[in-house]
Amino acid sequence: HGVTPPARLRLERDGDADRWRTLIDIAGGTWNGSSELAIQKDDTLLFTAQLEPRNVDIEQLMQTFDRRAPVAGKVNGRTEVRATGANVAELWRNATTRTRFSVQPATLTRFDLAKAIQTAGTSRGGRTPLDELTGTLGTENTDDGMRFSYTGLKARSGLLTASGSARIYHRAIDGEVAVDLVDGVVGVPLKVSGSLDDPTLSLTGGALTGAAVVTAVLPKSVKAPALSTG
Repeated sequence: HGVTPPARLRLERDGDADRWRTLIDIAGGTWNGSSELAIQKDDTLLFTAQLEPRNVDIEQLMQTFDRRAPVAGKVNGRTEVRATGANVAELWRNATTRTRFSVQPATLTRFDLAKAIQTAGTSRGGRTPLDELTGTLGTENTDDGMRFSYTGLKARSGLLTASGSARIYHRAIDGEVAVDLVDGVVGVPLKVSGSLDDPTLSLTGGALTGAAVVTAVLPKSVKAPALSTG
């Protein structure tokens, strides 16, 4: 299908059972592990896999699927795959994955979290460099495409720490982030919405009413004028 960069899958049978050593080379890294196909008591198929992504470049990986990545960096972690069905087509349709991941260092490529707080959510674009981003990604196939769910997200850098969750479906993003700035702003809640290519960060109503607290601790250069809420 003209995949660029190329991905390579190799399966090596492990013993006499329907179990394979699974070797995947993709996006400058590997996603190796083991997979197994079993027949359940009701004669349906059960496919399971345990894989470990190592140094997989997220931007290259997304390019493989003709997508732009909201995060840059190399991912490491552990992936569990499970699927049931009467045939291979049903296995694909019913497949779910769960990946616990860590990206060190990482960059949010669509927005600047610190600037979003400093401007009360009116800034657009920018980048956020991070020392580390961790969390869990779950995927499931639906009749209208794949749904992505990010939970337990935690990010840290020299300037801020953040936690949150997000859901991506039909290239739209919906999420919540709480940001703590090193200077002393605690738990400022941000809403993430819009398209994956052009997400919008906005402060919730509670955060806006607490803007005076933010103003009090931010540097003078980004005080009241930048924090005007209209």
